[in-house]
Amino acid sequence: MSITVDIQLESILRVGVCGCFVGHGWIAFSGAEASKWRGYLAAGGFTSAEAVILLPLIGLLDIAIGILTLFYPLSLVTIWAAAWAFATAAIRPIAGESIWAAIERAGNWATPLALVYLHAHRQVSRSALPSWFPPWLADMLDPSLSWDLSLKYVFTLIVALLGCVLVLRTLRSR
Repeated sequence: MSITVDIQLESILRVGVCGCFVGHGWIAFSGAEASKWRGYLAAGGFTSAEAVILLPLIGLLDIAIGILTLFYPLSLVTIWAAAWAFATAAIRPIAGESIWAAIERAGNWATPLALVYLHAHRQVSRSALPSWFPPWLADMLDPSLSWDLSLKYVFTLIVALLGCVLVLRTLRSR
């Protein structure tokens, strides 16, 4: 694949991820489909009150992921985007919708996954990262971060988020 085609393909994928995440992020942040999403979050074990708090936060995170991917795609962020989009597609049949509701959303998770694949097969210079970053943060934000290390970071983040949810629920029930 020539450099030109490679860059064009990356640009198309970056715009696709940005459009998907900024669009869905705005819907979540604005509450445009709040009743539907309260049902999805309920299928995931969250109460309606928790969903009201989580939806705008999820929306802001989605918007940030979309914008970051457009301007500075990071393997860690795009793997998170693929995992999150897959989870939001998979929750639909769990919430009682048809399996087709999940299948039709394959592009939402396949687009960031394709971007990760493209980055994994290309050498990216670390010089793109600011020199003042601490080494551990520079390693996490390296655009060419390996697939397995990115997955470890993403799963660590998921466990940390679930831990926060459990702590907050415990504090609330007291």
